[in-house]
Amino acid sequence: MNRPPGLDTHMADTVEEAKIEVHPFPKEGLGNRGNETENGRVNEKSSKDAESELDIYEYPDPDFSDFNKNREEKCFAAGQIWAVYDTQDAMPRFYAQIRKVILSNFKLLITWLEPDPDDKDEIKWAQEDLPVSCGNFKNGNSEYTKDHLMFSHVVSWEKNSRRDTCTIYPRKGETWALFKNWDINWSSDPDNNRKYEYEFVEVLSDFANGNAIYFAYLGKVKGYVCLFCRAKQAGVNIFKIEPKELFRFSHRIPSFRINGKDIPKGSFELDPTCLPTNLEEIDLLASEEIKSNKMHPVGSCSTFASKNHAEQRNNFADEKDQILQFDSNGNTFKNPGEKSCITPASREEANTIPDPETYSFDTYKSIDKFETGQVWALYSDEDGLPKKYAKIKKIDLLSEQKLHIVWLGVSSTTNDMIQWKDSKMPVTLGRFVLKKMKLSHTTTASFSHRVRVRVESRDKKEEYIIMPRKGEVWALYKSWNAGMKCSDLETCDYDIVEVVEENSWGISVLYQEAVNGFMCLVRAQVKGERPVMVKIPASELLRFSHQIPAHRLTERFGLRGCLELDPAALPARWFCKV
Repeated sequence: MNRPPGLDTHMADTVEEAKIEVHPFPKEGLGNRGNETENGRVNEKSSKDAESELDIYEYPDPDFSDFNKNREEKCFAAGQIWAVYDTQDAMPRFYAQIRKVILSNFKLLITWLEPDPDDKDEIKWAQEDLPVSCGNFKNGNSEYTKDHLMFSHVVSWEKNSRRDTCTIYPRKGETWALFKNWDINWSSDPDNNRKYEYEFVEVLSDFANGNAIYFAYLGKVKGYVCLFCRAKQAGVNIFKIEPKELFRFSHRIPSFRINGKDIPKGSFELDPTCLPTNLEEIDLLASEEIKSNKMHPVGSCSTFASKNHAEQRNNFADEKDQILQFDSNGNTFKNPGEKSCITPASREEANTIPDPETYSFDTYKSIDKFETGQVWALYSDEDGLPKKYAKIKKIDLLSEQKLHIVWLGVSSTTNDMIQWKDSKMPVTLGRFVLKKMKLSHTTTASFSHRVRVRVESRDKKEEYIIMPRKGEVWALYKSWNAGMKCSDLETCDYDIVEVVEENSWGISVLYQEAVNGFMCLVRAQVKGERPVMVKIPASELLRFSHQIPAHRLTERFGLRGCLELDPAALPARWFCKV
């Protein structure tokens, strides 16, 4: 696997097509600016000379995963932010936002992101051109490029209230490299601190409200190209980093979680292009801690990509009267002494589900967003879409951060509503009551979104009324009929609609269509000069499949008013169409 770390910065048509001042790199925040002239434009001769002197970095192919598939030309879409390999040690710690994708003779218009810290120590760090991969960023200069090989991976980010700024932080489930023996005071002598050594970690919690982030150390497994498992460092396995230490992060490393015989539980295969060489290794045969209880009880090695859409989203146990207990290693026990190989699903494991393009829906699923009494939609076993409901009964934060839930079951639908002929078909609207069965979860990945409900008392029981509400986005079964079977769910198609009116006679919806160049953005369909609005009578309300979390864009490259949909709530077939 070969990749030069350089950037394509001397395209002849750059200035004319972009109609903006072009720089090979942002003026600040990037370490190599040797190709710029005094006014910041590209010196084409020096750029070509520099390109001819570039080192070629050679990397081994990973054992199980194909990371290159996630950075092919077809993966790029306007609005995304990508990590770019830097010019010092070729690690992915530069950031660029895709402004425009030209498919013919592939070309990208990108805007570089520059660090925008507000702490005095962090400002000094950035001024010395030391690496910045976390925190606040602002838009820098723009340019065209044809070189998709300079990009490593799509980045999760959040837009700030201030125009043209965003924040990037480690997310739960990601794998990152940390600077070893890091000190914010490296900026006082930067030239003697540019030969970096790294530690590798799995992120265990999201950054929220200025709280510390928890991590688990990872070590390279001997005998594999880039397989990592949890490993203690100086006797420590799990640790935390305070918000003031976020510049300790060097770069994110794309990864896949791996299961297999003789592979430690919770292992990751890391992208070798984001790793240094000559790493220390863990000998599994000599590690009693790993041999004793941390091997996967499955037969062969495979990534979660091989699972179907529902399995990627959710690995629920059979619905029996039980409480699932999880220990600190992630093992699951149905009853004391009885082991189960059921593990919580992780959003990162479902690599067929793309990341959101401009908005982070996972922000609203961190543990601090859950409260007792809330009703949430969870991903179903049948097709991995949010078609199950549960009420939060108890939150145990002190020991294992368990969410105790009670499932909701259908009580009744309206008398005139057409009913499913197949009793196994999921019902997502009507009246619901609490079941007796309870479960516990240690992860929020099985939860999709909080549900708006109306509670009524009926026959001395509380009933939870769930109906599509004005402003919500829902999926409708395309070619709907009451004879649909549960076995049809994995192959059926959907229409996406926004609810605009709800009455006793039914619900009015606006049909949506995909925005060209985007995976998860939709806008109202227009026929002639009018949007396509349809009235769905009360008798046909089972046409509504499930609610899709959505975020309306206010300002983004002419996309004002468009809706970004949570990709985790979209069927897999959707991404084959856009």
